[in-house]
Amino acid sequence: MARRSAFLAASSSDFLSSSSVSLREPRSAASLEAEALDASISSALPSRGKCMMMSRTGLNMCAIGSVYLFSEIFQMSHTDERHYNYCIDKLETAEVLDKEDVYKTCAALHGVSSLQIFVSDFVKALLAIHVLFESVMTRDINIQYWLVAHGSALTFSFIGTFEQFQFSFDSSTKYDKFQVFVACVCLIMLLPLALWNLMTKSVAKEHLLGFFAYYAGCYLLYWSSTKDIGYHLHHAFVCTFASYFYTDWSSKLNMYAHSILMGIAVQGLAFYKFDEYDMLNISNDIDIGGVQITIIYVFIFYLSIHFLSSIMYIRVNRDDLDDSDDDSNVQDYEALTCTGFLDTIEERAEYE
Repeated sequence: MARRSAFLAASSSDFLSSSSVSLREPRSAASLEAEALDASISSALPSRGKCMMMSRTGLNMCAIGSVYLFSEIFQMSHTDERHYNYCIDKLETAEVLDKEDVYKTCAALHGVSSLQIFVSDFVKALLAIHVLFESVMTRDINIQYWLVAHGSALTFSFIGTFEQFQFSFDSSTKYDKFQVFVACVCLIMLLPLALWNLMTKSVAKEHLLGFFAYYAGCYLLYWSSTKDIGYHLHHAFVCTFASYFYTDWSSKLNMYAHSILMGIAVQGLAFYKFDEYDMLNISNDIDIGGVQITIIYVFIFYLSIHFLSSIMYIRVNRDDLDDSDDDSNVQDYEALTCTGFLDTIEERAEYE
């Protein structure tokens, strides 16, 4: 019975695609084995592709970890722990904090990491980079990319040891001519290619929209309590944002520009941790109140309703599409019945 049903389906398909009907020749055992092999390979391809993506992601994360540790080693080699030890002695003598808080406070003040802080920050930095640079994490990135990323992290760390380069772009800084010159050189190097990629629509639009949505939300929350909002553009933030304009690696210029920005962004996380992504700043003496909680809750509720309605809309349309497919199948069956073709098929099946 099963063979007869399969034969009916195959013959019906042949009739719809051609006006002439011909008997199918029996297939050999070798052809059946080849078909079974092709089917097994096809079923294995999705899992193999997924495994390949995971392997590429793991390799890229190891390379990012190398850049992070490379930057940490440079920072440790240029850290003077005399001020750190002096801070510990003074606070322990004053007995204003317990021992654990003394070490934590002095480490934060003087850029020294304990083993616990280092391991925690290292893992969190890897997770943050994976999310922020998710658009390229599954790519097969060559060794030249990572060499340039290591070089950019080392170069930026070395340049930062000179006092004239120790400045940031924020709402309270007054820039001299040299700092303006450095900023203009950076813009001249990066802006033309970024604008070209934007015009050709070869940028990471989802990540750019995510950045805008995040900081727009932060601004609205801050603005609900104070109008005194400052900004501070850390280099890790700037490089992460700029990297979204260089994700089309069909051009080598884009790939190497992205690798330079990747190295500097990872270096910023290694040196200054997650403060690198605090672009907007307000006074720390402002406490969170009911207004801010309400705004966040209403926003989350709105997003939940939006996504739920989208899911329901997709499900309804999918059910309608399935019903239309069933109706078309019924119409095909009726057409075959009217032509008398199914009777001919049944006679051939019985003959076989």
